[in-house]
Amino acid sequence: MPSLGNILVEPKPSVSSSTDGKEGLARVHVTGLMCNAVCARRVGQALGRLPGVTKVQFHGASDTFTLWFDGPPVEERDLHEAVARQVLFPRLRCWLGWLGRVLSGPKSHEP
Repeated sequence: MPSLGNILVEPKPSVSSSTDGKEGLARVHVTGLMCNAVCARRVGQALGRLPGVTKVQFHGASDTFTLWFDGPPVEERDLHEAVARQVLFPRLRCWLGWLGRVLSGPKSHEP
């Protein structure tokens, strides 16, 4: 869910599932969204401009975009680039993502 706390998370997309066929479907999870008003809207518009994408829907509770497209599936590299281009102050967000990882410390592995 978008939140100001995500300032310490570097925005990154991952394709959680996709299907192909006459009309394809892909679900793209994006970590690090800070708000629905600007961040999610900018990413959704960028994904909607990709070749073959006919519709984009954002699911705020899970930070997931559903993409419908005609023709071949959208390449994962293209999804990453579309999201990355929408990150405001990318170097700052990258540094803050690193800082968030440092502050969270090592993850403990309990049996």
